[in-house]
Amino acid sequence: MENNNKFQYKEKFLFRTRVHTLTDDGIRTQQNDFFTSSDILTKVEDLGSRLQYKSDLRLLDIFVSVVFLILGIKGLVKSTSDNILFAISIILIFSALYWIVIVLFNLKYVGGFYFSSSTEKANGAFEIKSKYPASEELELFLHEIRLRQRDVAIERLLKYIDKEASDEEHLMQATHLKHTFSMSDSEFDALINRIKANVGK
Repeated sequence: MENNNKFQYKEKFLFRTRVHTLTDDGIRTQQNDFFTSSDILTKVEDLGSRLQYKSDLRLLDIFVSVVFLILGIKGLVKSTSDNILFAISIILIFSALYWIVIVLFNLKYVGGFYFSSSTEKANGAFEIKSKYPASEELELFLHEIRLRQRDVAIERLLKYIDKEASDEEHLMQATHLKHTFSMSDSEFDALINRIKANVGK
């Protein structure tokens, strides 16, 4: 895996290559593999506020594929005069190989960093496959995404802020953004000043 600059990150694995590029409109993900090519744009505002890491590989996937493969091979060895056992053995072997290919092709053996609004990984969530911990290049790219998320959230707050609300309510909204994006005290003070200036218009 490599990174050309802080606004781009490349996943390069045996079965596929994906390039994530941070643009003005969002994150553009271009993927090429043996079967398909795609170009998907994910808007920054559609990303969840939590950056998390998870591995999709389950022990059940490994266990089932290994069991099927062992049973299939044993059955194949003993099926010299039994056509039914031979057919069952072939099915078990192909099922095991199919399961293994699914694990390898979908990179289930590699975890991924993803953005979510909860502790659960939503279907179709933006994800970057990587080992844990993240490389320096990936850390830089994820940091840029978080900064873009923060900027978008601030602009949305200022755009839709209720000017009739109390100062306490405005403070609560600003504090929520501070905790969500780990803003420094100086960044938080600047946000409060922007809110006051916006409300005073």
